[in-house]
Amino acid sequence: IEQSRSGFPGLLLCLLGKIIVEGVVASTISSSTLSDLELLRVASLLRFIKMFRMFSVLQELRELVKDMLTLKRTLFMYALVLFAVYYFFAIIGVMSFSGKLVASNPKLAGSAWLSAGYEVYATFNSFGEAMFNLVHLMIVNNWFVAMNATRAATNDWSFIYFALFYCIAVLVIMNLVVAFLLEAVGLV
Repeated sequence: IEQSRSGFPGLLLCLLGKIIVEGVVASTISSSTLSDLELLRVASLLRFIKMFRMFSVLQELRELVKDMLTLKRTLFMYALVLFAVYYFFAIIGVMSFSGKLVASNPKLAGSAWLSAGYEVYATFNSFGEAMFNLVHLMIVNNWFVAMNATRAATNDWSFIYFALFYCIAVLVIMNLVVAFLLEAVGLV
């Protein structure tokens, strides 16, 4: 009973969030297209109901949150290092590739980058877009499409930029974070 009482505020918070999202959706979409979203709303409601499963594993979740709070200083240091790497590569990316990854570039005509619609977010035209593109590259989500587009728009030396970012951000930093968390939680 104690476990279900302590998880109830979180459940109410999720329900409040669901109500707010529904209110925003209802106020921004006209009533004629509102019926098209009914399936999405049902799926969203089912996802919310899935929160009830949380009660069976609440003790483990509490222990995980407690462990994360004890590790917050170290995790903050890892986040700072990752941000510094992002900042460094974003500045170099903007200086090197700004204005080259655009839909009107004839070198990119017919490329996978254009056909996938990456011209909207996988660019280096501003610092914010560069940071977003680096997140896209770090999670290894079709990173080769952005790399090949950059190589086509500039030259083959741009491969070094992407290879260095992959090696530093993905292979070194993220693996260190995961290894540290597994060791700290005691799963290894």
